[in-house]
Formats: sequence, C-alpha cells, structure tokens
Amino acid sequence: MEYPPSVGILDILRSTLFRLQQTEEFKQDDPAVNELKRHIVRSISELEVLKSSSSRTEPEFDRDDSITVLRMR
Repeated sequence: MEYPPSVGILDILRSTLFRLQQTEEFKQDDPAVNELKRHIVRSISELEVLKSSSSRTEPEFDRDDSITVLRMR
C-alpha cells in the first residue's frame, strides 16, 4: 500500500516557516527560533525529495516508514 507525502503537510510547514520569518513576536536572532527554522526547512526538503522520488518510481512504503520520515528530530 502506498503512502505518498501529503501536500497538506508541505503547505503547513511552509506556512509555519513564513509566519516565523514575518512575525515580530519571535526574535529572529533567537537560537531556538533559528533551530526551529532549520528543522522545518529540513522537513520540507525531505518531504519534497520523497514526493519527487515516489512520483518517478512509485515505491511501496510501509506505514511505519512514512511516519518515521515525518518525525521532528
């Protein structure tokens, strides 16, 4: 059974990153904010790679594997 990454998740991550960059509530030089941004960008990148590889090769994903990819580190 296939479980391709949801476009909704990518949209949510991009929206969150945009809000972090635009909102004055967060200090842009705060190490925690910068680390969160790095995690979001990495997650977006991983999901985009997974999305592009699944559209080219149509691999089979075990449900547990797809969940592991989405976890924040």
